[in-house]
Amino acid sequence: MKHVARLVLMSTLALTMSPVARGQCSYTVKTWAPMPCSMGLDKYYGGTGLNSIGAWCGYRGKCHGVTGEVPVYCPPGGSPQDLPLPPGAGPKGANTVAVNDSGVVVGFSYQGTSGSQLVGCVWMPDGTVTTISPAPGGTSSKTNAVNNQGAVVGSSAGKPYVWLNGEMTLLPIPAGVLTGGYATDISDSGFVVGEFGHHSNGTLRGFRWRDGEFEVLEPAESYTVSRARGVNDAGVAVGASNAYENGVYVGSVATVWTKESIIALPSLPGHPYSYAMSINSSGVIVGGASLNGYADTNVAVVWVNGEVYKLAELMVQGTPTIGTLPKAINAAGEILILGAIKIVTPISSVSADLTGDCAVDGKDIAKVLAEWGVTPWTVADVDQDGVVGGRDLALVLGEWTGPK
Repeated sequence: MKHVARLVLMSTLALTMSPVARGQCSYTVKTWAPMPCSMGLDKYYGGTGLNSIGAWCGYRGKCHGVTGEVPVYCPPGGSPQDLPLPPGAGPKGANTVAVNDSGVVVGFSYQGTSGSQLVGCVWMPDGTVTTISPAPGGTSSKTNAVNNQGAVVGSSAGKPYVWLNGEMTLLPIPAGVLTGGYATDISDSGFVVGEFGHHSNGTLRGFRWRDGEFEVLEPAESYTVSRARGVNDAGVAVGASNAYENGVYVGSVATVWTKESIIALPSLPGHPYSYAMSINSSGVIVGGASLNGYADTNVAVVWVNGEVYKLAELMVQGTPTIGTLPKAINAAGEILILGAIKIVTPISSVSADLTGDCAVDGKDIAKVLAEWGVTPWTVADVDQDGVVGGRDLALVLGEWTGPK
């Protein structure tokens, strides 16, 4: 069963493969200096969102011993800029969650003295701020993602929503399930993913929605609940399938949902617990793995063409350590790391790594031979002349590395 699922996964990702995903095997790290405050009490930035052209959004703590958060946006290649607090923000301030390629930032403000009401807001490039009113019966409208059309997703009144041009659409939750639904991501093509239900009674499920079609994402075989965290333009969703026994968390596996299949991703050796957070248009997936399901054993991982790699082992020697876990991956293959702002950037792509396993070896030769002839739209056509032939074979041999 798992062998069949693996073949399906690699076939599916191959359909969306591009030169970005081939040879995404070496990374460096971009970092930003902290916000200077008086008396040396500088405030570090935290990254929460990354767009496809290198802009990011996040937050920093307030200076001078004042508690609360300041929302931040950083343009491509620029310096972090404070965003204005939305109307009604309480002393805890505001935070951001995502930014699109037009520089539209979404997030939420902490309303009230306690900051327990999270009201969604949208910062436009012209400096204006729009708040997202909670759904009827709700007090919060927390945001989680935005796409390049400006559609925002989140949760309000215990249901997932899509907000666009001032109008909120609540997504349906299957009858008989308690409230607790929320949307976690939206693609430019309009696919929305999220979760509903609860761990406690085994009803927690991921979902995928587009244009009124609501689809429940069932967990992988032998697991009891599912969680969906990311989706790409092809509608491929990623997240995790978790297992519980008598209410105790006993397992987790990173999971991919295509239109046809539920696929358990391979685990990092020695780290049996895993989960996926984000997938880009090339099918590269980022997430985490752990020894026992606890945060103190978490490590960052990346799946390329169905193969799992420990991200720290792909870093160029001498680059800063990446620290915590990935939050998102963009179309360029850049990876946003949670915590102090760090963007992991792929370098040295190797066009002859046809299988995306970070090596040019016999498997790449086998792919060229298997697709020999007039075979357009394949990574085996290394020179991109529409024919898989001798020149492609020579290019693979010229970049030979052997198995890694």
